[in-house]
Amino acid sequence: MKAEVQELSRERVLCDEYRNRYLDQNISDFVLSHKRVDESVATFDDLDDDVILHIFAQLENLVDQTVLELVCKRWQSLMARIWSTRSHLSFTSTFFRFEAPALKSETLFAILKKCLNLKSIDLKHVTNFLDFKALEIIGIICLFLFMAFLL
Repeated sequence: MKAEVQELSRERVLCDEYRNRYLDQNISDFVLSHKRVDESVATFDDLDDDVILHIFAQLENLVDQTVLELVCKRWQSLMARIWSTRSHLSFTSTFFRFEAPALKSETLFAILKKCLNLKSIDLKHVTNFLDFKALEIIGIICLFLFMAFLL
């Protein structure tokens, strides 16, 4: 068991390193291709909203995206734009992190009320944490939902 945990931990570190390298390169390429790098651009706040939106959209983890909203009003507004255009929501990778809490109906409600244009939702890895109230919440909030993966 300890060896499995260590192996999973090592794989996660490798995945994080790869993702960070990949994101760094893609962000650099995006910034260079969309805007001439100006020496007056000294901080993250000096970047255009479109560039920041592209960076934020690369984050797939719902916990990370939710935390971004807490940084400042501008980031909260930018994340609201991302949430409102989201058509698919997946909880598969979010709640498998060791430190992540279980998904509760209240948390599901808080996330879904931001994503009013969802067409599909993947809850198959977190259904053991949810109750029938969660299904009611999905039915009330997700008016455009075509697919729900529950098992």
